[in-house]
Amino acid sequence: MEVDYICGERVRRLYGVARYEQEINKRITGVQFNRIDYQPLWRKFAPEPDRVSARDKKEGRVQPPHPLTLKMAGLVRSTLQELDGYRYQHRVQGNIKKDNIKHLTSQELGYLLHHIPPEKTIINCHDLIPWVYDQDRSQRWKSNLMGMKRAGKIITVSQFSKEEITSHLDYPEEDIQVIPDAVDHAHFHPQVKPLNRTRWGGVESDRYLLYVGSETPRMNLEVLLEALAKLKNLIPGIKLLKIGEAQSYGAREILLKKVKDLKLEKDVIFLGYVAEEDLPGFYRTAEVLVYPCLYAGFGLPPLEAMASGTPVVTSNTTSLPEVVGDAGLMFNPQGVDELVTKLYEVLTYQDLRDKIVKRGLERARIFSWEESAEKTLKLYKLLEQS
Repeated sequence: MEVDYICGERVRRLYGVARYEQEINKRITGVQFNRIDYQPLWRKFAPEPDRVSARDKKEGRVQPPHPLTLKMAGLVRSTLQELDGYRYQHRVQGNIKKDNIKHLTSQELGYLLHHIPPEKTIINCHDLIPWVYDQDRSQRWKSNLMGMKRAGKIITVSQFSKEEITSHLDYPEEDIQVIPDAVDHAHFHPQVKPLNRTRWGGVESDRYLLYVGSETPRMNLEVLLEALAKLKNLIPGIKLLKIGEAQSYGAREILLKKVKDLKLEKDVIFLGYVAEEDLPGFYRTAEVLVYPCLYAGFGLPPLEAMASGTPVVTSNTTSLPEVVGDAGLMFNPQGVDELVTKLYEVLTYQDLRDKIVKRGLERARIFSWEESAEKTLKLYKLLEQS
């Protein structure tokens, strides 16, 4: 069996969709993958979303960029992405093979289904965040949605996302299969050695909250910062480690200004991108993983934290209750005081903490990349016979 593996951008850093692709792909045996990707122009020439002027940062002027600056940066990025899409369309058309199964690994590639035969096609739709949450009604996203409707099968990562797809795409429910994200239990586990707590210039008694993810508005980090400002008055030495790139124009500057306004300059550490092999040490070092997201198709950091034996405090929205179950503490993502209460409880009451850790380890065992790969292979075989 041969599969045209249509996976979009050739990425230099592994997170999100790229992580899912790699974990599933490397566990499927007996299949020859014809990988079709491309080197994007926009990552070469568009300004980085989290770029802060070195001079401004040095002089303490961390202000949100002028709206015109953001508009121009967005225009450059979207123009180059349109060109990338056109280039990739022709690359895919020239490299697919007639009788192969065609597996498109992201909803961002839905537009390609207008340009290749729809027979034996699968597309991953991890979420509909741009359409549903961001209200993106661009021609690009209209094309993605209409293209996905042409797919033979859709794979998604949660029951929540499946319901979103059936609601917004008018796509047959029976042709959508939920194959969840998972965790590598050989990599994320409680036996990993914690990192030295003084490596960020603090002291051994410092206690760390951890957030892993982007800084886009839906991640709700301003609420987390407000909660931290209140929590530090209750628990001495509490700090926040923030892992991940901004991935949104102006987001880093807005957060840095919020940090300054709340006088948290010594309490928030921006670590940027952290390679997958280094993540377990951060989970084991943190007292708690906080995930205040407003809208998530799945939520991989809470799952990895549970597998690592780290308590999870997460919002009670979208797919997150489906991932965490009763193994974490949940809060209304608009409620700063409620978040402070949940964090205080898990940081203070050892019996509660032990219970959450135990439930988290049990919950994480449900999610297996091997099982997700097996379900994907069964879907390939089903399409091969059609």
